[in-house]
Amino acid sequence: MQIIRKNFALKLLSVALALLGWAYVRFAAGSSTTHGNERITVPIVFSNLPNGYIATHVSQQQASVTISLKQGETLPPAQAIRAVVDLSAIAPGMHVTPVEILAPNIAVQSLSPASISLDIERMEARTQAVVIHYIGSVPTGIAVGSATVDPASVDVRGPTSALASIAAVRVDVPLQNTAKDLDVMIRPVAVDSLGAQIENVQVAPNLVRVRIPFVKATGTHH
Repeated sequence: MQIIRKNFALKLLSVALALLGWAYVRFAAGSSTTHGNERITVPIVFSNLPNGYIATHVSQQQASVTISLKQGETLPPAQAIRAVVDLSAIAPGMHVTPVEILAPNIAVQSLSPASISLDIERMEARTQAVVIHYIGSVPTGIAVGSATVDPASVDVRGPTSALASIAAVRVDVPLQNTAKDLDVMIRPVAVDSLGAQIENVQVAPNLVRVRIPFVKATGTHH
């Protein structure tokens, strides 16, 4: 019985030593090849977009990328990793397109999102008259004279859906409390029917000259 107990103790010790040896080899070897995972955020860029078109209503502008670093490696610069959407074979309209990671010599573990939704629209242009939008109310004793805008019209350029929503191109002019002529350069903006500025619309020129005489009222406000 004593011999059996002695052999059992030796066997138990052998098993314990074997487990310790396996754990050392497993984790020591793993730490020599992999240092850990790092997550970075990079912008999503478009490639091969046909001339005269633009990507709108993009569901996500950035991608989250998880990379694996080996022992002694440092985190690569963000510009070394690119999240690209290839638009070379896409027709106008709504699409769900895959996001591709370009990261030479970098071990990428995961990417989010794997795809994005977007709309391919044609870029268009037209001429639009500039209107004056007065901010505030006319002060007592002050009248607004005949205003001029130079140039009186501007060129607007943008995707089809954005141009269709333009209600006006306007300049915002605060009303003065003194009878003094106003002569300023103001940026015209394209707005919708609710007066909200429309994104993705370029207005040229980006400044117009607004001249308005503010004079003393003679009994009637204009």
